[in-house]
Amino acid sequence: TLYPEDTIHLSKINSYKINDLVLVLKNKKPFIHRIIYKTNKYVVTKGDNSPISDSKIYPKQMIGRVYQIRRYPYLYLHPSGDIDLQA
Repeated sequence: TLYPEDTIHLSKINSYKINDLVLVLKNKKPFIHRIIYKTNKYVVTKGDNSPISDSKIYPKQMIGRVYQIRRYPYLYLHPSGDIDLQA
């Protein structure tokens, strides 16, 4: 779950893999979901708390890969699952 005060850090997508978090723009609506399936032409994403996956997402719809989520003020959550607490 993301909160309004969270800061999302993105990198431009050159390659992506299953379990990457990606920022997608689909039907003029942005969202961040995890890649759960990948082909050479598209990926399928799903929100971590959603029981249903999204339809096909094409590379032109992906804005970037999330490499860090900063939960203000001291908690850093990485897509790898690592958590850093900083004072």
